[in-house]
Amino acid sequence: ARQKGLPAKLLKLLKRVIDFYHTAFCEDPRARQYLNQRGITDNTLLSDYKIGFANGTLL
Repeated sequence: ARQKGLPAKLLKLLKRVIDFYHTAFCEDPRARQYLNQRGITDNTLLSDYKIGFANGTLL
């Protein structure tokens, strides 16, 4: 039978990417400031949806 969904290896990689960008969001005050200026201040929302931030370190 054919397995539905993404392969486990790909899911593991995607989780690492999500964690990287979410950590960047949590550690960079510019990211929080950006959302605060737009009225997005719900910490539960930000953590539940793993909001991320591209801080330019991979360029």
